[in-house]
Amino acid sequence: MATRILFIDTETGGTDPSKHDLLSIGLVVWEGGRIVARTEIPVQGRAERCTEEALAINGIQLEAHNQHALSRREALEEVIRFINRHFAHKPVTAAGHNVAFDLNFLRVLFEEFGEDMSQYISHRAIDTASILQVLALLEDDAADLQQMASSSRAFAVWHIAVSPQERHTALGDAVATARLFSKILRKLKKPHAVVGNE
Repeated sequence: MATRILFIDTETGGTDPSKHDLLSIGLVVWEGGRIVARTEIPVQGRAERCTEEALAINGIQLEAHNQHALSRREALEEVIRFINRHFAHKPVTAAGHNVAFDLNFLRVLFEEFGEDMSQYISHRAIDTASILQVLALLEDDAADLQQMASSSRAFAVWHIAVSPQERHTALGDAVATARLFSKILRKLKKPHAVVGNE
């Protein structure tokens, strides 16, 4: 079996996992350049742990969201089931764009119910934002060095199509990041290729 990587994206009620709620988890299984499984897990949020700014960005209407979202415990159980279903060996390698943000929110969820996240997800992760910043350094592009931290900028430059309905959803961004990673790998294998033509 080819190497499998778990791409992760989250939507949250803010930027601080100690103060703000995790609202949605996007999980994508990447294998050899293909997406072989995906899921989105909506998580119930609390109004007092969500900022207006965050909800405006991700477009989540909290009351409607909570009607179909899972409890925090149910969401954790679903994350673990997904990993167990799709990965024979654990802990798995996680990846994402600025993935430390997402992993920090997930870690709080695991710890809340006495679970050790390191049993399922490795502390070693792949960050596409960091890879793109290295590529910008190699090309001596100071402007792109900072801009590639933005997933919007990265998706635009690398021609990763994300529909308005999928953008700033956990699953939509996880899928787009997995596709971005595949393009990065192809470019690294063909260093003189033009990014937009891949």
